[in-house]
Amino acid sequence: MSGATEEPAGGTEERTRGVDRMTWRVLRTELMRGTAPVAALSIAVAGGAMLLNETERWAGRWGPLAEYTSVVLFALLPFAATAGAWQVGREHRRRIVELLGSTARPPAHQVLLAWCSVTLGALAGLAVAWAPGAVLVARVATYGGKGWWWTLAVAFVGLAAASAVGVAAGRWISSRVVAPTVGLVVFAGVGVVSASSGTAWSWLTPGIDWPSNGVEYLETDAQLLQLVWLAGLTATLLMLAAARRKWPAVVPAAVAVVAAMPLVSGPADRWAPDPAARELVCTDDGGAELCMTRVNAFLLDDAKGPVREQLARWEEIDGGFVRAVDSISTRGDDVDDAAATEGAAATDGAAGARDATSSSIPEDTAVVDLSALISWNGGLSEENEYGENLATVFAQAADDVVYRRCDPYDDADGEVDGHGPSPEKEPMLWASGVAYHWVLDDPSPAGTVVEDGEQADFQVLLAKPEAEQKEWMSRYMAAARTCDTDAFATLMEELQ
Repeated sequence: MSGATEEPAGGTEERTRGVDRMTWRVLRTELMRGTAPVAALSIAVAGGAMLLNETERWAGRWGPLAEYTSVVLFALLPFAATAGAWQVGREHRRRIVELLGSTARPPAHQVLLAWCSVTLGALAGLAVAWAPGAVLVARVATYGGKGWWWTLAVAFVGLAAASAVGVAAGRWISSRVVAPTVGLVVFAGVGVVSASSGTAWSWLTPGIDWPSNGVEYLETDAQLLQLVWLAGLTATLLMLAAARRKWPAVVPAAVAVVAAMPLVSGPADRWAPDPAARELVCTDDGGAELCMTRVNAFLLDDAKGPVREQLARWEEIDGGFVRAVDSISTRGDDVDDAAATEGAAATDGAAGARDATSSSIPEDTAVVDLSALISWNGGLSEENEYGENLATVFAQAADDVVYRRCDPYDDADGEVDGHGPSPEKEPMLWASGVAYHWVLDDPSPAGTVVEDGEQADFQVLLAKPEAEQKEWMSRYMAAARTCDTDAFATLMEELQ
């Protein structure tokens, strides 16, 4: 009797080992021949193409790279959902369900097997898409960033949740059209939520609508809530799709709801400033000073030569620019209380680091935005695809003196005139346009619209001797900093 009792126990153990081997064999097969390779390839190609098409938005910066990965996720989620639904349908068509059903494994294992294979493929595809960007950033990055790894984690967990949506749909609806349908539904759904990015509901999706400029990061607590919400949603869908008894799914569903409530009831803006990213790193080699934020300091070596060439054009102009500072150091501040350019400098290799938020920008400092000129490898390009170059950046800095300190589109009574500038402020706009083109030394640069009169005025200025041109620019800078409408009128009368 004892021998008869021991034999079934040994047989059960052997059958269990056989089931385990079969499960791993099926998983390996599906990873190699199922929808997992298709999901991996499609996500890798589509994600990599979108990331590499917009390198200037993240090159050299870990935070924006993770954030832009989250941006392109809106286009990748449908791939994972479609693959999940197709995988389950494929198993039905090839009778893999019956094969596994003949073993001691419960249905939950069958669903998990399908979900695991698709999810591993999707995650591998996203990792492959992200990896080239990570290599490019690692070569030149000057700031490690803050909290971006949580943004990346949310993106990966979001793909896993999307594949769970597809697996559940394929399990509930046995049809060849369910896979493309669920992909379209997911695409439409995330599109609708993305369009509501001004509301807190958008945080229920794993993607964001646009990356930051590197001096902000997404709040960690919000991203942890996103991770819990997405994980709870994934577990709920899988349990509802697989379990014979549905009530246990209440537990992960409750967890998901508890995590989602603070997201939808909290603020829509979850971005927090990163003071360390805004610290200024300045040249200290005796030449004209260029200060970049720490997150953009990788541009310093490439930019200082061309920037100094632009600053040389301002020599002998009273009130002209003698130094330049990264514009994103001023984001979130009033210009008069923005990034610091004074104070003690701490030596950091060949440059000094300063607090970018402690004092105002001196009037002789050009606030320049070099982000549009960042090349794919983290260097400074001579010209971008829109024809903009460093001269364009400095021309904008001269033009912005008027717009930062005055408001040409305000009426005298302080009310905004939606039809254009008030008559007494029209010379202000004309003068700023002439100054803009003088800096460019081009009356009609790429990407700008030049009025006939404005071009004629520029030609009159350009025909003057160089000393007189610089004298005119000196008076323009003085008028711009005091919003002297009479001085602007005089400047323009001289060019008539």
